[in-house]
Amino acid sequence: MVCLINTGIHGIVSELSKLMEIEPLVVIVKNRICSVCNGNRKAKLIRQYKPIIEQWNDIHFLTLTVSAQPHQDLNKWMTGMIKAFEKI
Repeated sequence: MVCLINTGIHGIVSELSKLMEIEPLVVIVKNRICSVCNGNRKAKLIRQYKPIIEQWNDIHFLTLTVSAQPHQDLNKWMTGMIKAFEKI
């Protein structure tokens, strides 16, 4: 598998594998800002959730955005949102 990142440890491994004339490997450094590691993490999560989501009959995703609130008011806001959803 070829690493497409040319920076950091991934780039070093890629360059070393070229010099040694071996097939390059992807090194997982588990760094949150590494796009290869994030892709692997995302694929792992998808594999975990996919069987559960496939069992659902009616799939709908909803994103709600509210203005920032002081932490003292978060409980009130969440309670209000839950009550609103129960009415739907």
